[in-house]
Amino acid sequence: IDKYLGGGTMLKNVGTINNKGFEFAVDAGVIQKENFQWNSNFNISFNKNKVVKLNEGEDMILQPTVGGGLISSQIQALKVGEALGSFYLIPWEGVHQTDDATVNRKAGDYKYTDVSGDGVIGYEDRVISGNATPKVQLGFTNNFTYKNFDLSVFIQGAYGHKMFNATYASSAITT
Repeated sequence: IDKYLGGGTMLKNVGTINNKGFEFAVDAGVIQKENFQWNSNFNISFNKNKVVKLNEGEDMILQPTVGGGLISSQIQALKVGEALGSFYLIPWEGVHQTDDATVNRKAGDYKYTDVSGDGVIGYEDRVISGNATPKVQLGFTNNFTYKNFDLSVFIQGAYGHKMFNATYASSAITT
């Protein structure tokens, strides 16, 4: 996304992405009677993507911040060899169990990994931390009709993806 004169944004192609996967669906008319019908559908997909190349010889592009507010840093990146929608975050280790005066933290404060090894937690410690693309997506639908009454039940799910909870992250900001 680029800014242009007059405000707003404009999209542009910035590289090449490889998408691979498998999708499968089954439809069935389970019961087909005069006053009662039951139709069922199941679908499942396994899809993966990977950034193969970025324009202008870049190996990573930080994606623009969406939403603003307390989360003002760029949390997603396009990186060669990684999936589209990859999160670019400071690894979280948990919470300090005891007071630690060497890093000015008290028991219960958040604990992050110092990836750069410089003794300070900052943007230079960010790494690719998973992505938002599910490994598996599925859906299951049942449609029932009895005379003039219809009922539809739909279930969907996804597995194997990461989620970024911006509300939780904004509450973790300490001064």
